[in-house]
Amino acid sequence: MRRDGVTVSGPPSDPVQNLGGWSSAGSYFTDASLDLNTGTWTVPAAGVYRIAFGCNLSSTGSPSGPLGAGNDPIFQIWDATAEGQVASGRVPIIDVAVDNAGDSSVTARTVVFGQVAVDRTVSLPANRVIRVQYVHDNAPTSLNLSDCYWSVTERG
Repeated sequence: MRRDGVTVSGPPSDPVQNLGGWSSAGSYFTDASLDLNTGTWTVPAAGVYRIAFGCNLSSTGSPSGPLGAGNDPIFQIWDATAEGQVASGRVPIIDVAVDNAGDSSVTARTVVFGQVAVDRTVSLPANRVIRVQYVHDNAPTSLNLSDCYWSVTERG
């Protein structure tokens, strides 16, 4: 599945955003257990599955507030049935220390242009509902997403 030209935002919106609005055009994905609008996939049969997600991202502009040391936004593959994380990938962040002309230095953290990639093989029972989510962890920066994909392959 593919998704392109999307923006996800930091506070004050919901701290977790489900990524919906996917497209299967031009792909080999024909699974009826996928809901493209909501971005959820229902496990058709118990088994071992490889789940992969990747997305290019950049900030939408200058940060609107500080990105604290404890703020680590992630993309996660979420098991909505069991309410648990299957796998996650961190949004790339750079820490920069700037010397303030002999005075105390200032440390700044910000999101950098990059890619998030998540790849996990997991055993799943039938009828579990899986989705991709963005968890902003109070990061004040909105992100532009491009060339996003996620895929599921049964590992017979």
